[in-house]
Amino acid sequence: MKDIIEEYLTENFLFEFDDEITEHDDLFKLGLIDSIGYIELVNFLKKSFDIEFTEEDMLNNVLVSLNTMVEFVEERTQ
Repeated sequence: MKDIIEEYLTENFLFEFDDEITEHDDLFKLGLIDSIGYIELVNFLKKSFDIEFTEEDMLNNVLVSLNTMVEFVEERTQ
């Protein structure tokens, strides 16, 4: 699951996770993902993992880093 999300992020937002951009970093604060990218990310996660998002999920910044994305998807798919 983590590999799938990481691959999506690196291919669609054109960056690599390394020493400068880690799995814990807020990708929005770094300017790597914007509001349109967020909607695309949500749609990708919905389709790839068959999960639903609530309005609260959309507003609570649950998808800001690779780690929080993986945690969110794991919680929703269990």
